[in-house]
Amino acid sequence: MRRLPRALLDAAARTPRYAPYLDAERPTLAAVPPADLHALVASQEETGDPFAGRRADGLEGRCVVQVGDRVPLCLSLTGDDLAGTAKALAYAWRSFGVGRGDNVLIYDYGTSPLTLFASWCYVPGLRRGAADILGATPVCNDGLPEFAPRALHVMRFVRPRVTFVEREVVPALVRVATD
Repeated sequence: MRRLPRALLDAAARTPRYAPYLDAERPTLAAVPPADLHALVASQEETGDPFAGRRADGLEGRCVVQVGDRVPLCLSLTGDDLAGTAKALAYAWRSFGVGRGDNVLIYDYGTSPLTLFASWCYVPGLRRGAADILGATPVCNDGLPEFAPRALHVMRFVRPRVTFVEREVVPALVRVATD
């Protein structure tokens, strides 16, 4: 069985959720039982810990984000976590053809990871967001349906190379575009 990377092992050993399962002699991924979202939410509700025992003691988080809409779980992200997330987003954007000099329209909520990790200016402690890494410019439009006319205006006059639209506002955007 593959051994856990040392940094991950050290962090996991400082968490209430994972520490009891790690064998100091031969720590492996198989030693930690899987937990689905329901189990994590139940743990959060039982203990009142918004991280459900997954936050390592002594590990300074620079940003706390909710794992999903209407889900009471949080993640505490370090500077390395922030940088890694932005790099992963940049990789995804590159696969959509985003490159240097491109405009990217994001019609999604400000708390969406797509928006948060787009630029260094949205999350304290993030040195470079996805757009910064690629040399692109993010144009963010908050994900409220009543902002559909503004999104359409950006599409017409800024001409983004790629547009990301939160699924719940697609009907509002289509309605404004076809009026």
